[in-house]
Amino acid sequence: NAIGSGPRLETPRSFALDGDHWLVADSEVNALMAIDVASGDRSVLLDGDTSLLQNPRAIVLDNARQRAFVLDNIETAPRLLALDLQTRALTVISGPDGANTIGAGPALDDPETMVFDAARNRLLVVDSDALALFSVDPVSGDRAVISGFDPQSNTLIGAGDELDFPTALALSRDNNSVLVADS
Repeated sequence: NAIGSGPRLETPRSFALDGDHWLVADSEVNALMAIDVASGDRSVLLDGDTSLLQNPRAIVLDNARQRAFVLDNIETAPRLLALDLQTRALTVISGPDGANTIGAGPALDDPETMVFDAARNRLLVVDSDALALFSVDPVSGDRAVISGFDPQSNTLIGAGDELDFPTALALSRDNNSVLVADS
């Protein structure tokens, strides 16, 4: 906030580099912000007052399709959104959308962050309340627990230590492992 001009960042949760701008999901401002990497100038890319956003928690890019995915952590109905980077059109791709739910599978409870696995065309989402790692299909919106407790089958998926409070994740360099930080 001390470098450049424009609206202040309040609670930046996640960022992604898109060319010469950082895209930032700020949950307190309820907006997606753009920050010029050279000047530090900040601007509102998408405001929650004039869009579907309600509590942007995370943002990741799908460079091949010129879009971003946004995790909108609405208290009672978290969902995933797709943002067309050219038109700035925002659409629900998984979770509640008005009276309908897009995608099948267990609902997200309190998703913290996500990564885009371009090699498998899926989003990986870590959920601190569900104590699980989800895979979400960006085309169908279908959600599946790939590690942790699956409330639909009432079973624990995967072997090893159970997740206690997962808050962050990353893909390994070879895209064959997901690293989960469990605070």
